[in-house]
Amino acid sequence: MNFFISLNIVLLLNVSSYSQSISQNQINKQLTDAALYFESQDYYNALKEYAIILKADRKNETANLNALICRLRMNYQLDSLIEYMGHIKNSKLPESKYYLGIVNHRLKKFDTAIEYLNKYKSISEKKRTVSNEEVSRMIEICNNAKNEISRPHRSVINNMGSDINSVFPDYVPVIKSDESVMYFTSQRAGSSNNMKNIYGNYNEDVYVSYNENGTWS
Repeated sequence: MNFFISLNIVLLLNVSSYSQSISQNQINKQLTDAALYFESQDYYNALKEYAIILKADRKNETANLNALICRLRMNYQLDSLIEYMGHIKNSKLPESKYYLGIVNHRLKKFDTAIEYLNKYKSISEKKRTVSNEEVSRMIEICNNAKNEISRPHRSVINNMGSDINSVFPDYVPVIKSDESVMYFTSQRAGSSNNMKNIYGNYNEDVYVSYNENGTWS
């Protein structure tokens, strides 16, 4: 009887070990598949792959970091990024410091953002993807934001009407100092020869509007 019990335990241990091995192989394959989507900037499908990985291995640093980046690039709500931030807070992956800086900047936690960006900047440029110049620029943006928020002013945002605004995303207006010309970005029908991205949205295009006697056209 003892022999059969021992044999059964050994068999169970072997099966368990085998299952874990297969699971890890599947995770590695999933990471490879996800990386192909991620590197081609197909963040929608990359995120689906990373979600599968995180179901099996919730603490996987690469999957958490890249899932965060995917959501960031697809303009997900910032609160949807918080679940990933906790898993990469102490990550040894260099890019985790940069993207924690970016997310904290968007959360208006500028001091925390600057701290992460400085940590990223202390890493050798050979081991990271973002240049010192770009990181320094991001730190400057954080400091500027701190200064602006410390002295708030009242702003009113008005829809400019159907001659300018559309039912599609319209954003980043830039107006000349004499207020005669405005450039803005839109993802409306007709943009980029009506070509759409993988998410079914029209590609971006830059539009120009002229101020003629106080009326934008």
